[in-house]
Amino acid sequence: MVKRKFWLKHQMHKPVVFLDIDGVLNSKQWYVHDAASHEGTSPVSNERKLWEHSIDPDCVQRLNRILQQTGAVVIVSSSWRKKHALSEIVSILESRGFRGEVDGATSANGTISRTEEITEWLAENRPLGAAYVVIDDELTSALPAERVVSPSNQTGLTDKDVEQAIAILTGTS
Repeated sequence: MVKRKFWLKHQMHKPVVFLDIDGVLNSKQWYVHDAASHEGTSPVSNERKLWEHSIDPDCVQRLNRILQQTGAVVIVSSSWRKKHALSEIVSILESRGFRGEVDGATSANGTISRTEEITEWLAENRPLGAAYVVIDDELTSALPAERVVSPSNQTGLTDKDVEQAIAILTGTS
């Protein structure tokens, strides 16, 4: 319950964006573009740079727009949290233009699905009435459909997805 008290004391009713990364902040289209832009050059020199280059800065700017227009904070729900410390994820996103606030991550215990991890986080941390949206290209229908934005893994986060997320978080959908 420490988490809940911390959340209530410090965040009050800030909206929450549960963020997946692969398929949201990158896409098949991005990988083709990124590979073409490095054609004829030496490959990326280290693993950290590989992770950075996997993020599409245009998708990051779209995420920034959601956060700026709604005052939302990010809770990382991506599988990246199983490979990287939260501070490293934030640093990688910032290297690609991220300007928001990451306030935590869902649990990554590996015994439950991402949908269940989000549901668990909400039960333990969400103040009554706080708005949230889940941005994920792979979630099942177990979450309320009116709270989910599902970008295509072909394109990543689009302007249409941004408008949908803003509408969900501001109650104008």
